[in-house]
Amino acid sequence: MSLQPRAVIFAEERATGFVQILREFLFKLGFRQTVCTTNPVEISNLIHTSHWPIIFIDHTDGVNDGMQHFEGIYKVFGH
Repeated sequence: MSLQPRAVIFAEERATGFVQILREFLFKLGFRQTVCTTNPVEISNLIHTSHWPIIFIDHTDGVNDGMQHFEGIYKVFGH
């Protein structure tokens, strides 16, 4: 089992360019493994089973893309 820092990125599909930049930045900070998902069910499972920090990326454009279900997640789950 690896003890290297890991992170989860939950982002809209259209944010792929920014996600790539973020992954490279996290790697330079020492996060050797990042998981990126656009699936709300998968992120829900990771919230409950993972101790990895979770980064949420959303466009605040009012599009109903599933991200609104995770508003306030940092306060609730401590991520």
